[in-house]
Amino acid sequence: MTTDPVIKRLTKERDNMTRQISKREKEIAYFNERLEGSLMPNQVAMLQAQRARQVTMLDADRVMLADLQKSLAAEIASQS
Repeated sequence: MTTDPVIKRLTKERDNMTRQISKREKEIAYFNERLEGSLMPNQVAMLQAQRARQVTMLDADRVMLADLQKSLAAEIASQS
């Protein structure tokens, strides 16, 4: 592994974003599971809103991860 500080930072950010995406996917699965149960209408609305928020953030996280991966690849290529 290289000791370049930019590559280390980008790698760390990428790894953190990957963990965050995994966490969001688990939260969405949890909301999906909860929505399958019998709930009061206000509970359904609240869970749907929370799920929608997580899906929106997940989409943004995936875009950010793709950008980080591109930046990391470009930095590694420039070091070669």
